[in-house]
Amino acid sequence: MPLPAATTVFLILLGWILTLITSYLLGRILLARCLGPEMALSRAERFVFGFGAGAACLSNLVFLLCSLGAFYTEAVWGVVLLAAGAYWRWGRDRSPVPRFPAEPGKRVWWLIFAIPAVAYGCTYFVHALAPEISPDGVGYHLGLVSRYYREHGFPHITTNIYAYLSQGAEMLYLFAFAVGKHSAAKLVHFSFLVATVVAMLAFSRRHGLWRAGVVGAVLYACSPVVGADAASSYNDCALAFYEFSTFYALLLWWRGRERGWLVIIGILAGFCFSIKYTGGLIPPAAVALVTWGSWRRLRNARAALTRSLAVAVVASLFVLPWTLKNAILVENPVAPFFNRFFPNPYVTVSFEDTYKNYLKDYSHSGESVPPHEYALELTVRGAKLQGMLGPIFLITPLGFLAWRRRWGRPILLAGLLCALPWMANAGTRFLIPALVFASLAIGLALCSLPRRIVPLAACLALGFHAVSSWPSMLRVWHPEPVWSLHEEAPWKAALRLEPEQEYLTRHVSHYAVVQRVADQVGPSDRVLSLEALPEAYFASEQLVYYQGAENEQLVEVLRAGADPQFWPSRVLSLEWPARELHGFRILQRNDDPVTQWTVSEVRLRAADGEVVASTSWRVHADPFPWTASRAFDGNPFTPWTSWEPLFDGMKVEAHFPESMTLSGAELIYRWGQYGLELEFFGKEREGNWFPLDPRIKESRRPVSVAALRAAIHQELRRHDISFLVTNTAGGYADISKVIGEDPTAWGLREVGADGSEGPVHVYRVE
Repeated sequence: MPLPAATTVFLILLGWILTLITSYLLGRILLARCLGPEMALSRAERFVFGFGAGAACLSNLVFLLCSLGAFYTEAVWGVVLLAAGAYWRWGRDRSPVPRFPAEPGKRVWWLIFAIPAVAYGCTYFVHALAPEISPDGVGYHLGLVSRYYREHGFPHITTNIYAYLSQGAEMLYLFAFAVGKHSAAKLVHFSFLVATVVAMLAFSRRHGLWRAGVVGAVLYACSPVVGADAASSYNDCALAFYEFSTFYALLLWWRGRERGWLVIIGILAGFCFSIKYTGGLIPPAAVALVTWGSWRRLRNARAALTRSLAVAVVASLFVLPWTLKNAILVENPVAPFFNRFFPNPYVTVSFEDTYKNYLKDYSHSGESVPPHEYALELTVRGAKLQGMLGPIFLITPLGFLAWRRRWGRPILLAGLLCALPWMANAGTRFLIPALVFASLAIGLALCSLPRRIVPLAACLALGFHAVSSWPSMLRVWHPEPVWSLHEEAPWKAALRLEPEQEYLTRHVSHYAVVQRVADQVGPSDRVLSLEALPEAYFASEQLVYYQGAENEQLVEVLRAGADPQFWPSRVLSLEWPARELHGFRILQRNDDPVTQWTVSEVRLRAADGEVVASTSWRVHADPFPWTASRAFDGNPFTPWTSWEPLFDGMKVEAHFPESMTLSGAELIYRWGQYGLELEFFGKEREGNWFPLDPRIKESRRPVSVAALRAAIHQELRRHDISFLVTNTAGGYADISKVIGEDPTAWGLREVGADGSEGPVHVYRVE
């Protein structure tokens, strides 16, 4: 039964505030214990470093609870009370607050900052308070969070690549989600934008760069991609905050090289990786800078090594939990990447190659962005790279003029370091961490103008940026769809005066079909989906077609029932003089960067007929050995696939416990399989392999479509698939259309459909 609107909003705000307060209390304990009564931090800096360090520790605490299967709402309240008690005992301090020299015209610059800050801040807050509708937010970010909450911890997920990514921010979302659900998690991410702006202003105030800080804060906060990201449950703004906070902490440490800062630096730097793999450059950079700075001050290699080791050890406390989790659950500490170095049955090399190539330029539409157009695509177009920075950032090269200023060099170098991951993922939002530094650099360059005209130049630049980036104005000069906030703030949806389901039905793809089948699809059901449904509002395990090796294998099985090119109808008949063998090997010698090798079935023959494969045989394949037995299981409709492009040395082989007299074999594979160069070997008693040099005859075997689809149905049931989701306008439209013509022939029964976007069909596997 839906809660009253006021109660819903209260719980959302409560979940958000509890997360912030708990993070801050834990952080203040760390500051008091590490920096002592002489921390010499302003109130804003205490908030920045207290919130940052505390949120990282709270995230690790939630990780621990999830690992133990002990994450309940009651545990959240327990953590809150423990944090409050610990702060009362160890976190309070009376250290003096430093006073910085007064900035000339400070009130004027406060006004320049306050006008866009209030306008944009209120708009962002309303969007963050509204139900989650962002694509990745309703997909894996909150989809995984909601699943962790339902199962009180980490289930053994092997069919979703996004479950393998580091999820430090999502642990904070989970803490808020336990009380306020989806919108509370969004507000936590919005808080990181606010904290970043506070950090930029505090940094500029301490270093005498107040005007540049105001300009940089407004440029950053008003960027269209930043607003869309911050008001959702993404994690890019959280990463931006931690990367800038690490930079800030390193500069504060650099003044006096106090040891207490090493713990804070280690926490902030390590949590960058914990939030996102792209933050993985920050911990080694922080360790390197501490090593260099310690050596310059102490001229003692042992002391410098000790200090850098302290940072590395603390940072590892936030890196190792995620790598160990992956190593234990999916046999790859950095899944879903580097699968050639860490082979596993859960993520295929072919998927990784395709995925990384797509991320480099987002060329899924077939129209990659030429290098000379990246600047325009990032700043004023935004459609191909999923978001825009805003036209004002066309002047970003002017920021390099800040190199002449005292603090310009470290700001520019840090910005370049934070921009490096964008080379691997061209999405605009992956530049958000670097955008903080770019905005400050532009502010420094702008404030290098003659003092009298700086306020006017700042007002013109910030006014243009704020007006051109305002959601309703953005639609005026940029009518094409681009990822940004809605033109009108959804205050009715935010206050729950508009029913949440109505709002979600309008803005979330396929939400309507999820609601139609919600009563039929139970939490224990597995759903194979050729069209991703909004996982955050979907209680069952969803196997999206590309998100795991098992998912891909099932899609290949479905494809065989729809496309004759995938039918197991090509046959190679092999004959050789009868002899005793202890094994049989097929070796592939060709190299092809595109084609994969699929073996539907291998049947061995003796003089008296076909040899039935035994479970005592030791079957192996290279690559992807985990499904090698499918090549000898007697069922040509369950193939083994290499899941890598052809390379010289691929093999499929069977080792027999006792010798068998064999005189031939039959190799069955797909009709559309080409480009193979095969050699065949037998195994002697001593274990040596020798060439068989058989006579080869190729033919085509008939395939019963009815038998094929019956086998597909059995394969779905073998994998415990209860439902199948298709989309006749999606990436597998050919399969979807064939299934839609006669679902009963596949052992399916339609239980729901949504004709508004596809159409999408949901079938029960009978």
